[in-house]
Amino acid sequence: FFVGFYTFEILLKLVGLKCDFWRGEDWKWNVFDLVLVLFAWYDLFADKFFSDTRLNQTWLRGLRLLKMFKMLRVIRVMRYFRELRNIIAAILGSFTTLIWAILAISLMMLVFGLALVNGISTYLADTHPARIPEALMEDIRWHWGSVPASVLTLYKATSGGSDWEPLAAPLVEAGAMYYAVFLAYIALSTIAVLNV
Repeated sequence: FFVGFYTFEILLKLVGLKCDFWRGEDWKWNVFDLVLVLFAWYDLFADKFFSDTRLNQTWLRGLRLLKMFKMLRVIRVMRYFRELRNIIAAILGSFTTLIWAILAISLMMLVFGLALVNGISTYLADTHPARIPEALMEDIRWHWGSVPASVLTLYKATSGGSDWEPLAAPLVEAGAMYYAVFLAYIALSTIAVLNV
């Protein structure tokens, strides 16, 4: 159905625009549309007549991937919507600021994660293993067993991935100071950093 519709559109353009189809202001878009329609017809033809033979399947997959470039037609329409262009330009213009903000938040999570892993490792070194309950040890391994795990735990605590109170249970056992550091991280990240 869509191939027929786009073929009809191309034929109307060829008849209506005549030589301006190739030389007009939008000639690049016209050629792009024509190439997409030709590839679509080739794909239909190959599916119909070569479906039983061992035609180069990689070529056909690549051709189908090329058909996804039809989505670029949306760019053509955008020039008529000034407000949409302004919004997209603002989003693209804020990418560098977004990257710096992500870097700052990641650095903050890393610093707090290092401090909390240090506290947990001190607690494990000072406490006899027989005195640590197995459930607590499993929580420590899962949430605070390494720096990447602690950074992920801090991310989950501030992004809503996990409730932060169960995540802090091993820190309560490690000492009130580490629990306070965790609470300071929660307060700093949710109030100061993410709401600014």
